[in-house]
Amino acid sequence: MNLFANLLKRQRGCTALLSPMIETPGGAEPSPPRVGVVYKNYPGWGAGIGFYRMFIRSLEMAAGECGIEFGMLADRTDEKTMRSLKQLPGACWGQCVRHGQPDWAETAAAHRLDVIIDLYNSSPWAAGVPVISWIPDFQHIHLPEYFTPEDIAHREKSFAQQAEHSHAVLFSSESAASDYRRLYPAFADKAVVARFPSNLVFETLPSGNPAETAAAYHLPPKFAMVANQFWTHKNHQLVIQAAALAKSAGVTVPVVFTGLPSDYRDPANGPTSRILQEIARNGLSGQVVPLGQIPYADLIQLMRACSLIIQPSRFEGWSTVVQDAKTLGRPLMCSDLDVHREQAPQALGFFGCAAPRELADLLGRFWPDLSEGQGDDTPERLRGHLKSAREYGMVTALTARSAANNRPPAAASTRR
Repeated sequence: MNLFANLLKRQRGCTALLSPMIETPGGAEPSPPRVGVVYKNYPGWGAGIGFYRMFIRSLEMAAGECGIEFGMLADRTDEKTMRSLKQLPGACWGQCVRHGQPDWAETAAAHRLDVIIDLYNSSPWAAGVPVISWIPDFQHIHLPEYFTPEDIAHREKSFAQQAEHSHAVLFSSESAASDYRRLYPAFADKAVVARFPSNLVFETLPSGNPAETAAAYHLPPKFAMVANQFWTHKNHQLVIQAAALAKSAGVTVPVVFTGLPSDYRDPANGPTSRILQEIARNGLSGQVVPLGQIPYADLIQLMRACSLIIQPSRFEGWSTVVQDAKTLGRPLMCSDLDVHREQAPQALGFFGCAAPRELADLLGRFWPDLSEGQGDDTPERLRGHLKSAREYGMVTALTARSAANNRPPAAASTRR
């Protein structure tokens, strides 16, 4: 029985974790804990809106059963934030702002908050209520060459504050949680692993034939796909080199790249330039097609239409692309990271982050037998993945409830 199942068993057998509501004076009906979720628009994070939508919908699935009430805490004076917030479900409780900065103590008092969930590292420590934070990964420890010294110092300061001041710290993988426990052993017991699901489990898939979307971009009936932002660590060049090696061995694999073609860490936009130049140097123009950022509906249709999704990233905390591929039933090949093996043990194969030959060999082995066309994304399959969304919401909601009751964080972990 996994930790999540153990938690639910304790929940049913001992009402101490869930039963107590927040006490009210005079014997009045107790009220559920009020949980504020900090929201801020982050234009540089292409998957940001999707992540928040997934988070809120997962929390909605569990809030009633776990006995919490929640709303979004957003700066109502920020037009971009409010526009993006319209894409999210749930109530917006707003932030109290003074001199252009959130006043967390006033915000907590105004909304009678018992807990704050901070997914953005907004440092709401002055709120006077328990804070649950999220650390996506420790990429700066593993790949410091992709960060400026200022970025590294900022991340280390922020993460140390989260470790010290948070009631609990959420992690999207055991891989990330292990890094945290090693780096902050004094606060290791605050780690809670909550593996997030694909946002697609909550979506109605685009109508129409996915092959028609592929044809609109003049893609062949059978192609592979890399759906990552054009950031340096996403490692697109390895796929280009592998496609060239496979072609020289007689296996031609058309590949399409989708994603925001910029890296906030490189104002000169070097990653995109290097991708284009690598395609040209390997003589793969027309075979490797960089589409850049495309409409979301088109992205999903291409993921449904492709024969293979490749995730070559040098580092991930928990890959949204891999989650989407699993939900849509698409074959996967992933770089050989611990988190990828944790997340996608059923992948066709794993390859070294600096080993294009390994990926080329995998393509040579599997590509000829992979089928073209739509994957296994029936409504029944998508509904099956809702269970992982509920578990994710339950772990988060139970952790919030635990914080409201001033208990140590719930020892729970979602399934993969």
